[in-house]
Amino acid sequence: MNETEWLSSSDPEAMLTVVLPDASERKLRQFACACARCFWDDFDHPRSRQAIEATERYADGLADEREHRSACDAASAVARAVRWETSEEWFGETGRRYRLRALARAVAQKRIRFSVAEAVRTALQLAYDDDRTGVVRRRVEGLRDRLSGLLRDVFGNSFAAAGRPDEAALAMNDHAVLRVASAIYEDRAFDRMPILGDALEDAGCIDEAILGHCRGIGPHVRGCWVLDLILGPN
Repeated sequence: MNETEWLSSSDPEAMLTVVLPDASERKLRQFACACARCFWDDFDHPRSRQAIEATERYADGLADEREHRSACDAASAVARAVRWETSEEWFGETGRRYRLRALARAVAQKRIRFSVAEAVRTALQLAYDDDRTGVVRRRVEGLRDRLSGLLRDVFGNSFAAAGRPDEAALAMNDHAVLRVASAIYEDRAFDRMPILGDALEDAGCIDEAILGHCRGIGPHVRGCWVLDLILGPN
């Protein structure tokens, strides 16, 4: 895959193979959690959501390994609890319930480098389920586009990495850029990304990739490459 293909691709599975060898576990966890949050309202068991939330905290160093392992074990247990005996059950609501729980389990795995591809495949399978049954939730192509957008948001342009704004720019206007970026991240207020773009420009940033990403249509999630450039984690 070349740069042009990366910037226009709607094939998240192919894009994932580009970033997987060099990606940090934090980035992979944040991307996997963002995949799962596409189905947030559909999860039928609280332990599935708890596992995703614990994984987000673990990725940012806000949960220890014991808490994360406990959440992962709980997500695995509720996935194993789903049983089916006929193909009709597998392709019906029972199968869908299992795939939702399996998505949370994949996201919460300690060895995320080996389970993130499973998370993507399971998310796409859930979209196929919806498309096949005519349930108006998420269509396959729409989800493929969104997951591809999430990869670009988290990993940026894998073929032309942008540099961090200099410390003097970040300190301007009483550290306005840092304050805005931190509030966006903590509050999940990604609709404020254009405000961050304005703050960066006011501080002297002229990087078109950074400003364009802030002012673009998104999606934006925790792990967004521009927020990480400013706030520091990678």
